Amino acid sequence: MKMFISYQLTNKLVSSGVGCGYYDDEGNNDNHGIWIRMNDYLFNVCFLVEGGVRNIECFVDYLLLNFSNTFADNDDRYIPTEIEFTKILDKERLAAYWVKNRDLIRGFKLTEKEKTISNGNYSATYRKDLSRVYAVLEEIADSVAAGLQKSDPKLERVAHGQ
Repeated sequence: MKMFISYQLTNKLVSSGVGCGYYDDEGNNDNHGIWIRMNDYLFNVCFLVEGGVRNIECFVDYLLLNFSNTFADNDDRYIPTEIEFTKILDKERLAAYWVKNRDLIRGFKLTEKEKTISNGNYSATYRKDLSRVYAVLEEIADSVAAGLQKSDPKLERVAHGQ
């Protein structure tokens, strides 16, 4: 239910309809204001590391629930990808969050925890799948840092959580 509501409010895609995140929360402009506010809520409330391990688990649970379907006929049918993680989450904010908090998050050793997350299509486990999630987060952080370096070297600090 939480995932469905978050997706509906944050989705800014225009495909077989227009997601709520496409619109602004005030006025008549369509500058993705709802998407921005929902990202603020997710990063500043739900995923706030000062909230402790519970908030960090909310973050990793969210990512584990958003794997891509490869349509393969094997164990790798559902995999973590940047595309799925950034359908709702702002890529630059996700990269900055990860760079700033990755050592703390890894310090909780969640990859050793026996926890399974299910979304109806598949199940993912902390032990098996979190290391793959972390690898994708590293790729996202590297991608953002490379893009910022090309556009303005001063902005690279943002990608490194500074």
